Amino acid sequence: MTHPEVRVLQQFLAKDKTVYPEGQVTGKFGGLTLAAVQRFQKKYSIAKAGDRGYGVVGPATRAKIAELSE
Repeated sequence: MTHPEVRVLQQFLAKDKTVYPEGQVTGKFGGLTLAAVQRFQKKYSIAKAGDRGYGVVGPATRAKIAELSE
């Protein structure tokens, strides 16, 4: 999937090298972005492997992003 919102997500994730060390801002939601979302979710105890919503930018992930963006 390619979308301008993905670019914004990637820019946010790229600020934390432990979450998104590749830091690629392409606007495409591919494997690197998925892995970064998963690391973000694990880092903030939102979800882990096997959990429903793991790797999905759902309500809890969006809320944490909004909180950290303030």
